[in-house]
Amino acid sequence: MLNTVAAADGSLIATGYGNNSLMSFAEGAGNTVNGLHAADALHSVSLGFTPSGIATVGGTTYFTGIGTGIYQVTNTTTLAFTQVVGNGTIVPDYGLWAGPGGTLIAGTGSGVYMIDPATGFSITAIGTPGFVDGVSVSPDGLTAYAEFNGTILGYNIVSPTPGSPAAVYSNGHTPDGTGVISGGALNGNIVVSNNDGTIGLIDPTTHGYITIATGMQRGDIVSPDSNNGTLLISDYGQVLRLGITGATIGATDAPEPASMTLLGGALLGLGALRRKFCSQA
Repeated sequence: MLNTVAAADGSLIATGYGNNSLMSFAEGAGNTVNGLHAADALHSVSLGFTPSGIATVGGTTYFTGIGTGIYQVTNTTTLAFTQVVGNGTIVPDYGLWAGPGGTLIAGTGSGVYMIDPATGFSITAIGTPGFVDGVSVSPDGLTAYAEFNGTILGYNIVSPTPGSPAAVYSNGHTPDGTGVISGGALNGNIVVSNNDGTIGLIDPTTHGYITIATGMQRGDIVSPDSNNGTLLISDYGQVLRLGITGATIGATDAPEPASMTLLGGALLGLGALRRKFCSQA
């Protein structure tokens, strides 16, 4: 299983959940994943622990080590890294996302936390339901989303009440990773990568849910490609790229992505470019 994010230099950096490694790949023309396999990695380093979530904030890429901490990639060419958050107030687990004001939103064994690199990596509790997965942030930077016990919880970032989610969404499809659409008619809608091999969309106003893709082996943690405003979705043996015409997904400052192949009739304009990426589970 690969969790992948775009670095500031345009490369893709992936955490290899199945082989405890950090890898980098060169993107193809137009920032698309073009049939890359693990053997095609430009660089790969062994970590000695299991990585999971990964995010790029303010031009710097960070990733989570399950039960060990959060790490900063200090050189995207050699994949040098250093630990910036250890176990203590939080025990990092699954999910990492760029938060408002250059912060990180992290999924942990006890909930959702905001980490601020500008203030010595200070930590603020956003939501504390227990073990959460697949965190993301609304386009306005006000709400943090995370999976908990098969539902998607939404927490207020600006005025957090950690014990009380601001919104709860249930889709019945064992959700995991989440991403949020920015701009266009679907602004604020939540893309959900589900463990049952489907991708869905949640309307945060009506709480309505529709399935927009099927046929994956298992959906997992997602990360945005801020170079073109698409969403990188982790599946066994591959990475899926999801885009929407006239909007971005999880990248509010990115240019409008090119129109992609229509995924299905369930949602006009939302498409996916599906490419073989890596045989590692």
